[in-house]
Amino acid sequence: MLNVIKMFMIMFTICACSTLVGREEVVQHKLDETVRQIYMYKKGLFQGRATAFILTYSMRTYIITNRHVCERADLLMLGPVPLTTMIVSYDTDLCAIPTIPTTPSLLLADLMVPNGTKVYSLGYGGGVYKQKTGTIKGAERTLGYVGDSTSINLKIIPGDSGSPVVNEEGKVLGVIAERSLNGPDTAYMVSHTNLKSFLDFIVKVGL
Repeated sequence: MLNVIKMFMIMFTICACSTLVGREEVVQHKLDETVRQIYMYKKGLFQGRATAFILTYSMRTYIITNRHVCERADLLMLGPVPLTTMIVSYDTDLCAIPTIPTTPSLLLADLMVPNGTKVYSLGYGGGVYKQKTGTIKGAERTLGYVGDSTSINLKIIPGDSGSPVVNEEGKVLGVIAERSLNGPDTAYMVSHTNLKSFLDFIVKVGL
């Protein structure tokens, strides 16, 4: 009987691990297809790199990144493609670039997840394409670009700005905006609520 119980526990553990790996592979695949590195230029001079992602909302498709990324440039390059039409939010650190409908693209999550929930992000910090995992810490208010934000346990470096933060279904919970000054392993993301409000405004005015 004990051997049967041990065998069941081993099988359950294997199944649980396989499910977890399977979910992470699905998230990785979605991010691989939709996250891009962008290059910033101003008056023809290279200003740096950042991250952006493709998002479909209300049957429209946008390239999403940070306001501070767009404000550093008069031209963004997505590979060989120039991006010049930038819609910036003056309430929070968001920038949207309208683009032609494309598949695949990410979708906005229906609801924000509770504190402590595992989340995923993928960005080009340091020019290196890398997926990271972290956990939601909670809602906070910060000064400057970010506005109302959500802090997460996630280490980011320059170049990760504009990275999506997604749940285990690969749906967007927020956008990486800045590092915390209180510790290297905490980052701030523009919250799900603010991202949705920004997109609703864009759609309402027909952009």
